[in-house]
Amino acid sequence: MTIERPMFPANTTRSLDINDIQTAVHEIGQMVLVALGPVEDLVRSDVEPGFSHLPAAQAEMLCFALYDLHKRVAELKGLVGAA
Repeated sequence: MTIERPMFPANTTRSLDINDIQTAVHEIGQMVLVALGPVEDLVRSDVEPGFSHLPAAQAEMLCFALYDLHKRVAELKGLVGAA
């Protein structure tokens, strides 16, 4: 799964201002909430104790949120490193 919208333009040389940082933190926080939802809804199997699973839709949402978080953190690291 790929996310098409980059958070910042590629190869940008501008520094982050407070609005950029606040927006980035807000967007990352939203993805954390998206990731936590499915995790909190893990279903325990009565047939196989100790076995947990997510319904497909929740598993897909969890994967989306985690990949999106990974991408956003990598973009921010790149901007911070370029500064």
